[in-house]
Amino acid sequence: MEGRTECRAVGVIANPNVNTLAQALRGMCTKYGALELHEVVMRVPMDANNQQSTMLRLSRKVGKADQKTAANPFAEKPADRWLATHEGLPLRGPAVSSLPAAVREITESYCNSADALQFWKSLGGQPEYGLLKKGNEYICHHMGHELRVLLLQVLTLPTPESPLDTARNYSGKYVLDVTTRVAPGAHVEGCQALGSFGAKLEPLASLQPAVLNS
Repeated sequence: MEGRTECRAVGVIANPNVNTLAQALRGMCTKYGALELHEVVMRVPMDANNQQSTMLRLSRKVGKADQKTAANPFAEKPADRWLATHEGLPLRGPAVSSLPAAVREITESYCNSADALQFWKSLGGQPEYGLLKKGNEYICHHMGHELRVLLLQVLTLPTPESPLDTARNYSGKYVLDVTTRVAPGAHVEGCQALGSFGAKLEPLASLQPAVLNS
């Protein structure tokens, strides 16, 4: 289990700009690749009386195993590697509100299971919503920081746990999601790196601090 401070900025990209933006990101990155994610956000109780709860974001890569399961529903379900992310409350205050990115503490761990969602549900977790995200992932370096840049289209799932129930007709605008992880107390420098990186993408994209759940 690993805890870090995350700085995050996002933008919505009009379709005519997507190919040009993708080419620009390809020229700025050190690593890139296609990506499709299944993401489920769960509300997990923090006490036995369910009076307090927290949000847990579970995500996994969608791959060939999903296709095989869809083709043969009686086949044994393969184990998946889920990333479980606990997202803390966003930092507030005058010193943070003027930064070009949002800041919060996150804790991550991995769960390898053929039915990880059922495991979390057995602990009292309740799915809030599910998403499919498809696009490209770029790893860029700027001002001494490693940036993870996602250029994605997003689908909301009618059944959070089952992406196979949804026809993957991605359409509409793209989302640009840029994050960097920093040591405790170094969030100002991390946010400044995101702001400077976003300026390089204009006018193709305009990054704003991510709106985080409080």
